Amino acid sequence: MEYKVMPFAPDVSEAEDQHAELANQLQKLINEQAAEGWKFIRIESSNVIVPAPAQAGCFSMLSPAGGGSTITRFDVAVFEK
Repeated sequence: MEYKVMPFAPDVSEAEDQHAELANQLQKLINEQAAEGWKFIRIESSNVIVPAPAQAGCFSMLSPAGGGSTITRFDVAVFEK
């Protein structure tokens, strides 16, 4: 079995109905990949700690959340073939 993981970052900021726009963008991605033989499995989320520029050294991880760092969420779509 083969897997494919793709970023999924929908832009719904301009949409009147943000839920519908998110669904439309996900549906488009799923259909595009299905046309290439990929089966949609799920959306996965990961949180990444991004250190603040002044805290980017090796000791930045010793303080809570990297000492002024931000936590950024990334979503990916998982497919299998």
